[in-house]
Amino acid sequence: MSDAAAPALSVVVPTRDHRGHIVESLSSWTRGQTLARERYEVLVVDDGGDPAITRTARGLLGPGDRLLAVPGADEPALHDHGARAAHGAVVLFTEAHCVAEPGCLSALQTYLESHRSELAGACLTTVDDGNPHPIARIEARAYQEGFAAWSQPGDWRKVTIRGTAVRRDAYLGVGGFDAGLGVFSEMALAAELDAAGHRLGHAAAARITHYNSTAIADMLDYVAAFRDGEVRYRARVPAARFDAYFGWGADWAEAGAAERRLAFACARASLARGLVAMVKGRSGALARSMAAVLAERAGDALAFGRIGVLRAGVAYAAARARFARPGLDAEERYRRFQVLWNAAGRRGFERALRRARAGGGGAAAAPALLYRPGELASDALCGFHARERHEGRSFRWAGPLALLRVQVPAGDHMIALDTGGLSALRVDGFDVYLDGARVQPAAAQDGRFLFHAPRALFAAEGARTLVIAAPRLRAVAPAEHRALGLPLFAVEFRPI
Repeated sequence: MSDAAAPALSVVVPTRDHRGHIVESLSSWTRGQTLARERYEVLVVDDGGDPAITRTARGLLGPGDRLLAVPGADEPALHDHGARAAHGAVVLFTEAHCVAEPGCLSALQTYLESHRSELAGACLTTVDDGNPHPIARIEARAYQEGFAAWSQPGDWRKVTIRGTAVRRDAYLGVGGFDAGLGVFSEMALAAELDAAGHRLGHAAAARITHYNSTAIADMLDYVAAFRDGEVRYRARVPAARFDAYFGWGADWAEAGAAERRLAFACARASLARGLVAMVKGRSGALARSMAAVLAERAGDALAFGRIGVLRAGVAYAAARARFARPGLDAEERYRRFQVLWNAAGRRGFERALRRARAGGGGAAAAPALLYRPGELASDALCGFHARERHEGRSFRWAGPLALLRVQVPAGDHMIALDTGGLSALRVDGFDVYLDGARVQPAAAQDGRFLFHAPRALFAAEGARTLVIAAPRLRAVAPAEHRALGLPLFAVEFRPI
């Protein structure tokens, strides 16, 4: 097709998950738009699952529209197939249970033309379908609360198959929807577009009505599949790229076997020291913390490495039971839904993570004297939580037992742990180990804890393992569920 004859827009609509609205949806695109019909095409991509739907879709197409068949494909694969077959310079992805307002494409085209120089596309506005069903109300509210955040200028999370338009060359340039990621492919595409420098906007006047689900299982299956795709995406991209957008921590199941043995040997040594301190009348916080770490480790071993899955399953079952309780008002049911949503996501995440773990350890450290955990990729450490910011500085909370891979030049060093002034511990209230040898506490200065590492620990330059064993910090916030040890902004090796 010549450029002169090519449509400006291609609307891609898979037939899957039509929720009984296939006629209304397709008609709104093929027959109901104010934009001149020659300015756009509609591509209906069919998985072949229902011959009656296929016939219905074919009967609703206009002269320039096409029905494409991809038997057995899921929704991301159907969308991708449509985008690759499209003739338009811009591809609009939507769903068969979404109905466009008459001026939708005209408003979208006007918005894209007025922002041609700075944007590669835009998300559309979702209008509530007005369904009074309690589950439909929950889905509508949850989406609108999220949309209020990510539809803002500068937020990269604007890819949604409810309605997002992307320049076709930008879409193809980053690889498009990855069907192997399932529903997470939307978020992955958003990250890939942003990483490639493509920005998306919000065409507020381009509006669609989304018909919400009335089945809680649909929503819970979605979040579980989303977390599963997230785990698979992490395995496919560099850790630094993933962390920049999704900010995971790294737990002990992802460490190498030798690292786990070393770290838990350090925990046992700190437990022994802590018990001696208790006998002498000093604080037992470190002993209690390490006892909990080792008990969890033993429980995980007894559960054949499934303690995270089992714990998440119990939390999910409890949340499901609380949500199902009759007689709740709308606000209380929504609050319980939020808990259930998070529990379902956590269960899906733990299951996916267990399938994905290889236990081979993380990335080797680059030679340096200064390591900032908040700027390191998650595969450079273990036992740390996702990165955060405090007063403009990036940091990570270490768990009670945490490991950092380092590579330091030979020589005598002082180790300085910068906690940003957020820790009230004494310098002798926690332990630091280098390759399994405990280093001696020296002093505390301006939020930094100093430890002396003798030359014998750095006889030659090479990779080292730094382990920190600390009391578990309590009552950081009422809703805090993480096991927190030290907040670490930097670990510095100072030659002396």
